[in-house]
Amino acid sequence: MPYLLDYIREESPKISDRYSGKQKIYLDLKYWILLRDGAESNDSIIRQITEKAQQLYSSGKCIFPISDIIYYEMMKQGDDTKRLASIALVDQYSESLAMVTAAHQFQIAFGYWIRKHLKIDNLPSPQESGWSAINLVIGFPGFAKQAENLSDDLQKSFFDFASKITLSATHKPTATPFTPFNGKDDVKGLNEGKEKYRDQNKTFKEMFISELEGFIQELKKPIHDELVALFVKKMNRQPTTQEMADINPDDYCKLIIQLFREDKLSNELPLLKIFPSLFAMMRWNKDRVYKDGNDTTDVLHAVNALPNCHYFFTEKELKSLIVQLKLDKLFQCVVESDPKKVLEILNSI
Repeated sequence: MPYLLDYIREESPKISDRYSGKQKIYLDLKYWILLRDGAESNDSIIRQITEKAQQLYSSGKCIFPISDIIYYEMMKQGDDTKRLASIALVDQYSESLAMVTAAHQFQIAFGYWIRKHLKIDNLPSPQESGWSAINLVIGFPGFAKQAENLSDDLQKSFFDFASKITLSATHKPTATPFTPFNGKDDVKGLNEGKEKYRDQNKTFKEMFISELEGFIQELKKPIHDELVALFVKKMNRQPTTQEMADINPDDYCKLIIQLFREDKLSNELPLLKIFPSLFAMMRWNKDRVYKDGNDTTDVLHAVNALPNCHYFFTEKELKSLIVQLKLDKLFQCVVESDPKKVLEILNSI
């Protein structure tokens, strides 16, 4: 496991404690743009939302954490002025507070869950262990690589320094034309797959398990990394080649799937509850067609917001899916899409 993740786990409880008295509000891109441009809006509701958000931040009542997904969405804005204004607003309202990537959130949650199951270690909860600075989150592979050959003290100093660098500091105007990020889902492939398997599952539970079985295969590396970390912690040494080969994430994938099938897992592994549930619901609606290529991005917003924040303001369809599945209740996160109701919520804080 990269030392950077160890660093994040050590620093995260301090960050969590620092913001413990504040309400955490997660905004999708729509609402970040609304705050950016809202002061000049002709809509009085939008202007009031903008003013109230400013008041809540300035008073110290609220903080607006971000994620790598928000960052990448902002990088889709081709207009330099608007993109840089978005980044400046994010820097201000988030104070660079960000949850780690979905994969790292899962690794942390899996590590907590397996240790609790085995009755070893007394770790902080995943909700306390997955906070960092956005610069470390989006630059994780590069920073981890750069720090490989540094001493422990120098690594910490390096990560401390990197965590204090704002997004605005790394996104200043340059003479080189900016190329917007253009990542999208494979809409054609998703629709073809949905049609091919439209009659495969007879119940929604079967549909969820089908999605889970496919998705969990993408998480074998974080499962493996966490099992290795657990071995090192327990044995106080690195595993031998044979011991490394014996660490098999497939066994844990099968166990997790079976526990979900038997309803013995609920919100302990948020990524594995939220991601497959939302995609299963999209597939369960036979008439729904994948269109804009943003479904994975939307679902990842839910993955970031629901287990980590008090409020999540997003698009109408995503809110509807979350509420239908009662994920808002499961994770105790208020989800809203209607600007009028968002204003009511903000006024109630």
